[in-house]
Amino acid sequence: MSTMQSERFDAFRSIGVDEEKALKAATALNGRDREFTAAFNERDREIAAMKTDIVLLKWMMGFTLAMVTAVFLKLFIH
Repeated sequence: MSTMQSERFDAFRSIGVDEEKALKAATALNGRDREFTAAFNERDREIAAMKTDIVLLKWMMGFTLAMVTAVFLKLFIH
């Protein structure tokens, strides 16, 4: 039994839940923690991918702005 599961088990026991029900509840909550952690990690990977895309778009916009500025300078200064 993990530390957090043990703490939950003790909390259930302290409020008068019988041992079998307390163990099942603590185990169920531990499983939900793993699901939450997996979903949280997936969200972090998606955010990292979006940040990478945004950096690429910033560079593309900067390059485009530089090229348009160069074209306008060439047209009006020539």
